[in-house]
Amino acid sequence: MTLSGIDISHHNYTVLKSEGLYKLHDRAALGFVIMKASEGVSFSDPRFNEYIRAIGEADIMTDFVQVGAYHYARPENNTPEAE
Repeated sequence: MTLSGIDISHHNYTVLKSEGLYKLHDRAALGFVIMKASEGVSFSDPRFNEYIRAIGEADIMTDFVQVGAYHYARPENNTPEAE
């Protein structure tokens, strides 16, 4: 069994905009959407709230499509406690 999905952050906004973020629910094979929420101790992804809103509007989260968020740690710059 293969689970396919996408990982989105502010870095791929241009690609998502051209492909149509609001049409992600049309992808039958989509099993998950995971989004970068933050990085290190001081960076919050500026597109995170927009992506959350778009996913809600597109009604993407279902029993078959999971949606989640992650923090990108920078252990070379910060202690685990700070992260």
